[in-house]
Amino acid sequence: MKEGLALLNAGVPVDFMAIRIANREMQVMLPSISFYDRPETYKIKLGHAKADLLHIHNEPDWLVHVAKEARPDLPLVYDCHDLNCMRLGQAQLDEVLAMKAADAYIFPSEPYMEGAIKYHNLSPDKPKAVIYSMCLDKMIVEGNEMPRVGGIAYEGGMNVLSSDASEEQRQVYGYRDYRPIAEALTGMGIPFIVYSSNNRFMYEYMMAGAMYISTLQHNLLLRELTRHDWGLVGAARPHPQADTAMPNKLFEYMTAGIPPIVLNSAEAGKFVEHHGIGVVVDRVEDIPKVYKEHEKYRKRVQEVRHDFTMESQVPKIKAIYDTLLEGKGKANG
Repeated sequence: MKEGLALLNAGVPVDFMAIRIANREMQVMLPSISFYDRPETYKIKLGHAKADLLHIHNEPDWLVHVAKEARPDLPLVYDCHDLNCMRLGQAQLDEVLAMKAADAYIFPSEPYMEGAIKYHNLSPDKPKAVIYSMCLDKMIVEGNEMPRVGGIAYEGGMNVLSSDASEEQRQVYGYRDYRPIAEALTGMGIPFIVYSSNNRFMYEYMMAGAMYISTLQHNLLLRELTRHDWGLVGAARPHPQADTAMPNKLFEYMTAGIPPIVLNSAEAGKFVEHHGIGVVVDRVEDIPKVYKEHEKYRKRVQEVRHDFTMESQVPKIKAIYDTLLEGKGKANG
């Protein structure tokens, strides 16, 4: 959604297709959108699409190779945020087929790109770019911040694994169990506020000591985040996905004007330290040592956040489009 809106604002015509809109308040901003409910309707609608290029996001990965089957005449960009070759060290068939079908690739971080190139032996002749999941400039919260209540916020996916969870479920989702962090921070007297993407595990997180905020519209989420001293990026334990990703939440905290505190997220930690916008800790127990520094980093985040928006990423996206469409004339969308 953020890439598409930024491209529209830069004069690139975009028609959207989705199974649903996660942030319904954004739907009214889209000049053109259609919906599918299964692979058959997806293929039919793509078959009738008037476009010069397809830009497909995962997950699921079947969207990519099925799109190529439906429209072999169109160049295809595979925007892959969540790859099992990175999460599990092994790709499923849909991911393998998607990598072969794509004509160009967009990755969320440098390690993701390097790992995918190596695992899938990607051709050096196919264009590639790293596009960070930054917010639009107009999403930046300025002038209507909420009263401060302090604490460390976490927004995004979270999990509670049952005792009978499979080994694959533990590998893929286990790092999203943030209850150990909630319990540790509560024990140290530091409020931990979780903004959930669903309400499935409300009871378990409240029992662990977290203050649990129900699902919010994206614009309200960003405004509510302004209440807090820090935003947590990372995981309770090391995991390849957490270590290599540059997650949405990192840039959403910046958009809200709060500094990130990074735990078990190596690539995000490098970014945060390089730009001086937050801190990296090795253990939850180290958080009290740095907690009071939030005002210094908050000021820094608010000074530089207009430089880290999706608009800054558009030239790299357009460069891939231009390479794929070279000699084909002006794009329809």
